Amino acid sequence: MAKLTVPIDSQVFIATIELIDRNKRPEYIFENLYMVLGGEHTVLGAYAVEAREYWESRCCSMLEYATPAELYEVALQGKLPKVQAREKDVILRLSRALCDEARLNYFAPSDEIAVNNCYYAEALLKHINHKSGLLRLYIDFPHALRRRDMSHEFLYEIAQKALVLAQETGEKEGELQALNNLGHLSELNNNFRQALEFYQQEQDVLDTIITENGIDDSPNTIPEEYLMPKAVVFFAIGKCKGILGDIRETVRMCNLAAEYAARIEHDDICVHIHLLLARSYNTLGVYHSALQHLIPASSIAKALKSPFLVGQVKMYTAITYSKIGEFERAIEYGLKAVETYKLYQPIAEYLIVCGRVGSIMVTGGELERALELFHNNLKTIEECKQPINLEQPINLDWQKALILRQLAQISVIKQKWDEALAYLSYPLQIVEDMNNLPHLIAETLIIATDAYIGATLFDTAAELAARTLEISLKNNDLEKQYIAHKQLATIAELQQNVSTAYYHYKEFHRLKEQAFNNESDQRSKNMLILLEEKEALRTAQAERLRLYELEEEIAQLSSALVHREQALKEIRTTLRTMKSSNEHAEQVVQVLQSVIRSSEIAVTTNATKTSKLIDETLDAHFPTLSRIQRVLCTYIALGHTTKEIATMMGISVQSAHTQRYRVRLRIGLSSQESLDYTIKQAVKNYSERKLRE
Repeated sequence: MAKLTVPIDSQVFIATIELIDRNKRPEYIFENLYMVLGGEHTVLGAYAVEAREYWESRCCSMLEYATPAELYEVALQGKLPKVQAREKDVILRLSRALCDEARLNYFAPSDEIAVNNCYYAEALLKHINHKSGLLRLYIDFPHALRRRDMSHEFLYEIAQKALVLAQETGEKEGELQALNNLGHLSELNNNFRQALEFYQQEQDVLDTIITENGIDDSPNTIPEEYLMPKAVVFFAIGKCKGILGDIRETVRMCNLAAEYAARIEHDDICVHIHLLLARSYNTLGVYHSALQHLIPASSIAKALKSPFLVGQVKMYTAITYSKIGEFERAIEYGLKAVETYKLYQPIAEYLIVCGRVGSIMVTGGELERALELFHNNLKTIEECKQPINLEQPINLDWQKALILRQLAQISVIKQKWDEALAYLSYPLQIVEDMNNLPHLIAETLIIATDAYIGATLFDTAAELAARTLEISLKNNDLEKQYIAHKQLATIAELQQNVSTAYYHYKEFHRLKEQAFNNESDQRSKNMLILLEEKEALRTAQAERLRLYELEEEIAQLSSALVHREQALKEIRTTLRTMKSSNEHAEQVVQVLQSVIRSSEIAVTTNATKTSKLIDETLDAHFPTLSRIQRVLCTYIALGHTTKEIATMMGISVQSAHTQRYRVRLRIGLSSQESLDYTIKQAVKNYSERKLRE
């Protein structure tokens, strides 16, 4: 029966490895580093380097190579000698270390180490014919190659190899990751329907694993190892649904993903979920809600020390501010994003971000700043035509065409018609190659039409406007249809062709009204989506309130048990002092009634006091605890066992133990100190101090 790997918290991994003998650390890294969840890539990468250097030394010694470089050169040529089981084990460990180092070099300024490591690992794993190792390598390989100008077919082939190996070896977790990679690559190729199919297959495989293992998949009870896969697949499906126009489903899927991600402390999936929700709210026109999601996304990205995520958040923030008309702040955030992308992202993505920031500058009236940015981009493209340390030149024709088109748009705004036509020469040459991006073709043609109208070249302008109309009709783009009709009406009017101008003006107003009505309908749908979401939030808040009331009730019952135990002791003491005769029966009854009444009054009073006292104690002594950790500590203070706590919190016993360990780390307990004693003693000391006060 297939199960998922239980992740290891990065803090647990680091704390454990630092206690291990130096010679035993490489083996521990081999067995556990690939399972670590979260943590700083630079810190974890240092452990991967340590393991790689150790296994390189062992491998060179066993196979009699002078240096690792010599070993890798022979491996790439496929000329390594035959090896026995002992040598195979060492080669496998070296391969794993190479893969770990490549994966943790994801955000390094250069991708040379990551790419070379993957090629070395592939050669070594093929030599020992280790299919599971190759599977893990082919899952990570596309990420290592992301900055190279590799063809989609090449990357897709690698991902397909991973899927075949996963299905061949029966490794369901590898199958999940391979399907996710195929979905991501389909997204990069703008094939979002195919991407959605891969993600839905991934969800089916995950649901099968959960069903076969008899697991309750609700967010509060599902085992920790399933949290990330659940969050990732819901997020991926939601993203594709949004791009395909189903915003309602995007918001629903994102909220589902957020429920699972809530138990994952500071992971990049949390950032991506917030970003997708921000983008969805931008689409819905609820910009304040978008900004509310960008704030936690920014704090998590900074905590992860991920320049890639920080750059993404800044770019989304810039777009949101531009939509509400705060262009100065939008440009400020946009330029910060540009700096980050320049350092850490492929040149093609950097240029796309520059284009978005430049568009914000143009819309905000900052034409000179936009001109400076676009001319710098053109210089960058020219420098990339003679690449250094790259296997092949980077094709940036498409990016160059978009930049020149934006420069032409600025010239049109300034009414410099000849300059605009000069800029448009190149974009119009390659516009035929943009077959998969009809909206970009239409946008280029619209700008070119305006430039030709300004230059009084009406015949060419009419041809371009007619092409815009043809493309927008095929894609049912009403906005570009009425723009094309308006341009054709302007041309006919300037040529004094009244009947043609009248026809196009009539079509322009008809289509614009239709577009307005569609937008109005969409706004109504958006409002319905928002109302549904608010209702879902109210339901969630009611559920949280119910859980809080249950916790209060548990605290009251626990206090009642303690008080009644004291009452029984008092009864026993009273009875021992009395003679066993009928004349004392009335006295016994009166004592019991008095004790019971005082017990009932004390239960409600003390329960509230106890709950408040524990909360105040945790605030005073352990302010860094998360909400879940505070609940755990409350139950510990009330004297419950770990098993009882797991039941009351709706989590597994293993998860309860994990939370206990995280609390120990958070409050700095040593292995010799008792968590239960520390919590209870803190409550006791705090209550005594309050009494003295």
